[in-house]
Amino acid sequence: MTVRTGRRIPSAPLHGDKVVVRPATADDAEMLVGWHLDPDVLPFWDDHAFTPEEMAARLERPHVDAYIVEVDGEVVGYLQAWFGKTADVGGLDMFLIPS
Repeated sequence: MTVRTGRRIPSAPLHGDKVVVRPATADDAEMLVGWHLDPDVLPFWDDHAFTPEEMAARLERPHVDAYIVEVDGEVVGYLQAWFGKTADVGGLDMFLIPS
């Protein structure tokens, strides 16, 4: 695992038989903006419509590690691990893309 700017980023994407979990990058920001605008997603993610620039900045937060989930090469979801100020505070949030 590589630590970059306070984030815990795997040195390579995590591969399963069909699933790949890779770090989200600024190149994913526009796609994530669209996903977050879905009415089934929006209320659970700060109920805020982000710009691509805001989303790119959110992907660089030091206390959040953001990932894209792919199945058979197709993007299907978003995953983030977040960390609090103490070791006993944190969580994992995710969604699959709206259909």
